[in-house]
Order: sequence, then C-alpha cells, then structure tokens
Amino acid sequence: MAKAVYEAEDKRWSTRVILFTIILIFLSPCILGIFGLVYEIIEAVVGTGVQQTANYLDSDSAYEYNIPNLGMNIYVKEEDGAYIIVDEAEYTANYRDGGYKHLHYDSDENYYDKETDMYVYLNEYIDPPQFQYWLEGLSSEYGDYGWMEYDTAEQRWYIQTDSDDWEPLSDEQYKEFKDRLWYIDYDFYK
Repeated sequence: MAKAVYEAEDKRWSTRVILFTIILIFLSPCILGIFGLVYEIIEAVVGTGVQQTANYLDSDSAYEYNIPNLGMNIYVKEEDGAYIIVDEAEYTANYRDGGYKHLHYDSDENYYDKETDMYVYLNEYIDPPQFQYWLEGLSSEYGDYGWMEYDTAEQRWYIQTDSDDWEPLSDEQYKEFKDRLWYIDYDFYK
C-alpha cells in the first residue's frame, strides 16, 4: 500500500515537472520579452540623450560626424562672440572670472541655461547634426515649433515655423531678444 501511494505521488510529481517544463518552453519568449522591455525602459530613463559614442554615421550621409560626449552637463565659455564646449575642470577653475555657462540636462533631453531661460538640444538625427535652441518667450510663440538654429556662415538665427519650414528671425525679434540669444560653436566635421 505504501509503495502504491509513493508511486502515485511520484507520477504526480513527474507530471508536474513535465507540465512546468512545457509551460516554461512556451512562455519563455514572453518572459524574455518582458525582461527586454524592462531593460529598454530602464535604458530610456537612465541613458536617454547622453551620448555613448563619439562618432555618428548618418545612414543618408557618407560623412562620419564628430558628436560630443556631453553627459549630464555642458560646460561652455564665451569666445569670439560664441560659446565653445570646455571640460568640467576648465569650467571649475575659471567660471568665477565670467564668460562661462553650466547647463544641466533635464528630463526632456535638453540642456537648460537658467540665466537666459534657454534650452539647448543636440539634434544628431539631422544631417549635419546641429545644436538647436528654445528661448522662452520667443520660441513658445510658435506652438509646437519654435526651435532655433544659428547659421554661422550667414551669422543669422533661423526659427522653425512649421514642421519643415525655417525662416530667418526677424530684425524686430532679434532686437527684442538679442541679450538672451547665444549659441554653441562646434565643429561636427573634425
């Protein structure tokens, strides 16, 4: 009798193991998918916007661009009417002398300059890559658009007025906001 009970228990246990194995085999793609999704969410929250590589090759371009590794802060100093990127050590050693800015990375993938109320975004998804700027009070007049770029060759600001339309900033707008307009001069072609 004890042997029969033991064999029945053993069969139930074997059936459970086999059933569990079959379920695991069928559900493993789902389980792996969930882990992959969790990884992507963590990567999006923790790693969004921070450059991991120094170079970028646009699929529509044969040119490899030099993309700066910005991290969570951008340190810049004024030089010849523009700002250039410097490292944290140079900023820390010299910021008291003036002419330096420290921009913090925010949750919207922008860097913020509190002094001028301007957001800076490194758009590496266009050819060539560009720094783009959102100046509160001016850009917000354009609704979902309003991002600006500075053309160093023309020495002129452009503002996005529609999804694919960019217009020169008017003289009136420039005069009104010129004390808050500044740009990063960076050579993406090095």
